[in-house]
Amino acid sequence: MGSQIIGRVFVTLTLVACVFYGYQYAMTQGIKTLIASQPPMPKLAPAPSFNFSDCDLGISTTLYGPDRSQPYRPPCRFDPPPPPKAEPIVTMSKADSEKIGFWFFLAALGLPLGLGGVAAFGYFVLKTAVGKSEE
Repeated sequence: MGSQIIGRVFVTLTLVACVFYGYQYAMTQGIKTLIASQPPMPKLAPAPSFNFSDCDLGISTTLYGPDRSQPYRPPCRFDPPPPPKAEPIVTMSKADSEKIGFWFFLAALGLPLGLGGVAAFGYFVLKTAVGKSEE
C-alpha cells in the first residue's frame, strides 16, 4: 500500500512538472516567434547639426534690454527637418500570426492544467492523510 502511494505521488508530481514545463516552453516559443517576425528597424535620418557661431542665442540679453557692447548678430534659426516619407506599416505574415496564436493557446491551456494538477495532488495528499488517521 505504501509503495502505491509513493508511486502515485511521484507520477502526479512528474505530470505536474511536465505541464508547467510545457507552459514555459510554449510561452517561450510564442515570444521568440513574435520577436523574430517583427520587421527590421527603419533607418533614421541623421541628426541635424547646428552652427551657433554666427547667431545670437539670446543669452547675452540682460533684464533691461540687449547687451550693446557686442556687435549685432541675427537670432538663431532652428529649421525643423523635413518630414519622413509616408510608407505603409510592415506587419507580420499570416503564417507567423497563426503560429504565435497556436503557441499562446498551448500556454493558455498549460497553466490551468498545471494548477489543476497541483490542486489534484493536494487533494490526493489530504485524502491519503485523512484515510491513514481514520485507520
